[in-house]
Amino acid sequence: FSNPDGVSRFILDMIEDLKIHRVVLLFDEAAHTFDEIQQKSFFNFFKMLHGNKISVKAAVYPGITSYGGNFEVGHDAVRISLGAFEENTPKGRQELVAHFRGLLEKRLKPAKFGSLMKKGEALDLAILCSNGNPRAFLQIISKILAGSEISKRSALKSVTDYMLEELTQYHLGLKDRLPRFKSHIELGMTFLKAHLVPELQKKNQGKREDDVQTVYFTMDDGIPYKVTKAISLLEYSGAIFAKSNVKTAGRRQARRYGLNLGLAAADKVFH
Repeated sequence: FSNPDGVSRFILDMIEDLKIHRVVLLFDEAAHTFDEIQQKSFFNFFKMLHGNKISVKAAVYPGITSYGGNFEVGHDAVRISLGAFEENTPKGRQELVAHFRGLLEKRLKPAKFGSLMKKGEALDLAILCSNGNPRAFLQIISKILAGSEISKRSALKSVTDYMLEELTQYHLGLKDRLPRFKSHIELGMTFLKAHLVPELQKKNQGKREDDVQTVYFTMDDGIPYKVTKAISLLEYSGAIFAKSNVKTAGRRQARRYGLNLGLAAADKVFH
């Protein structure tokens, strides 16, 4: 990391000697999770190495990656979300359903895949409630197949079981892995259960089946650091997901988030 120029020159010489069109370096930067000093050093290295015939790509976790003061996301690199889909458009939901059905067809024996396809509404419910996360989706499907029936009721129960047994417990389990953030982790879960879910339920109350309902909320830029950290840890766990900056009253900037669709279904956020 101390000599990116030397590394760059070595790779460019190799490209020229071997007549290679381009070298792409793939970094698992997620390995530096929660180490802000190492992350800042890495992204300084990333910025200086990237360019010419060298492409650099890095896997990062949402919410908790520190890019440092010399690295600007959007300018120095484009962030691409692997689990993202346009959950608020019919086209985005249809594309997710088609993609995840394809994943499942490759993994299951024809008889099991056929039995799920016969209950298409239940399968699609499981897909949407996975919130674009293939690992979550496959675990939900495993729970459905382990049950006695395939139905929308069993799909919703499997989603609820996954959210309670896996996602929520994973987030709370971070207290053992990250003892210095214990209070932030507890604060995030309290915010989620005692404030966010009831507020969204209230917002959706009285809506008819064909009305637009919401899982979105905004957080002001001026909120205390402890709350900001609690939110970032919820994003890391997958309980919430970031959208984009929006303007609120008084033309202030606020960060827009969404509640994981599986948690929204399990906690009866939708009316």
